[in-house]
Amino acid sequence: MAKFDSATVVQRKLRVEFGINTPGLTCIKDTFERFCETGTVEDRERSGRPSSISEETIDKVSDALKDKPQSSVRSVATDCSIPPTTAHRIMTEYLALKSYK
Repeated sequence: MAKFDSATVVQRKLRVEFGINTPGLTCIKDTFERFCETGTVEDRERSGRPSSISEETIDKVSDALKDKPQSSVRSVATDCSIPPTTAHRIMTEYLALKSYK
């Protein structure tokens, strides 16, 4: 396992290994501190309102799209009785669908 001498030394070693596009000193320090505190470099949980999209809603949208695959976001939202923004989010994030023009 690599030893953390200082952020500058780490940045220099990264530059040697990966080239000029390396993280800045503050990014390296913050990542090291986060690793020491949590044991991982993943982002911490953020505060805020949790997602209200349930598996049931995702299934309803998926079923609506199976019946009519070329439905618009607005028509899917109307059929499933959900807001259009929620329908769009389910279609793009959960079902990995992309709109076409």
